[in-house]
Amino acid sequence: MERESNRRVGSLGIGEALAKAIGDLGADNPTVRRGARIRHAWEQVAEETVLKHTDNIFVFKEDGMTKMVVYTDLPIWAAELNAQRERYRILMERALGSGPIHQISFKASSRTARRFKFTKTFTAPAKDPAVTPVPA
Repeated sequence: MERESNRRVGSLGIGEALAKAIGDLGADNPTVRRGARIRHAWEQVAEETVLKHTDNIFVFKEDGMTKMVVYTDLPIWAAELNAQRERYRILMERALGSGPIHQISFKASSRTARRFKFTKTFTAPAKDPAVTPVPA
């Protein structure tokens, strides 16, 4: 039987390839450092209640503008935070200190959307005999 150490991924052994892949995800990776910085800034800006209802945060460039999307666990939180988006945009801009954030939006995560998925089946509640309709 062939030993595991004889397997190769390109010019690297499997162990070396795994070590490289894990290392690429480490603290030396600029993407990981940037994500940690953004998350830290969000934790400084958002209130404890808001932190409990937000999870993923993405900052990206689109059409020459820096945009930020924060995902929430419930649609009602996305609506509430969108009403305060300008406040959070300014606070995050200050916390990051790395240039302007042109736009921030809050969205309910797709995991949450699947939990609240509407179905085509609907059962109407039984009519209450004690309730009489009001004539038009």
